[in-house]
Amino acid sequence: MPDIVPTTPFADGSVANADTFAEELYQPLNPPGNMEVINGRLDEVNLAAGQLIDRRDIRPGTFTTATSVGATATVDYFHDLFSFHQDLEEPMGPTADAEATIMKSELIPRYVSIPGAAQEIYLYYNSILFLSWDVELETDSTRNSVDGSAKDNSISLRLFVDGAVVDGALDLKNMRKQFATAPTGNTGAARRHYAGHCVLTPADFPSFTSAGWHKAEIRIAHQQYQIRVTTRRFNVIALKA
Repeated sequence: MPDIVPTTPFADGSVANADTFAEELYQPLNPPGNMEVINGRLDEVNLAAGQLIDRRDIRPGTFTTATSVGATATVDYFHDLFSFHQDLEEPMGPTADAEATIMKSELIPRYVSIPGAAQEIYLYYNSILFLSWDVELETDSTRNSVDGSAKDNSISLRLFVDGAVVDGALDLKNMRKQFATAPTGNTGAARRHYAGHCVLTPADFPSFTSAGWHKAEIRIAHQQYQIRVTTRRFNVIALKA
């Protein structure tokens, strides 16, 4: 890389100013006029002419950041937490068709975040986000269970990023139809894993183009009697766009 030329040269025998010294070392200035360019800010601006960057030159975290979380303890969600059955005017009220209405936009405020299936991540630069997950659901497979206000098959997991629904997560969007339930009169439990991924670009979320905090999470809503959730993993990888 080229020589780093300080914006404010230091002179032998003179008293160093702490603020100036910190500014030269840490504050992001136009490279290559600042020591900060050697702390993960290598790009074409401060690359010496004719020099090529190979994998030996890339420091961990320079172009990507990644985190993984999980919550292997089970979390139980009962139907009355979502309150659909309490209001005849809601699309999931007692007279609603559970198969047709669980995905309605009116219900988005009723969804709640699943512990372990959520992360906050700080993006340092214009980024592409890669999300992946493995969530397990278990439910009593007796039709309508023990409560007549709980409606069979009304289950929905949806991916939210910065509070907005991401319908590109197709395995979650279609999960209600995939979740196996036992015929009427049978007892036992139905269990299924939902492992999937989703790629989001600045074209999907313009806020990804600048530094800042973002939240990605899987939320649940349902009107079965009880759903037990276990999060095996929820991964976030940010790639420099």
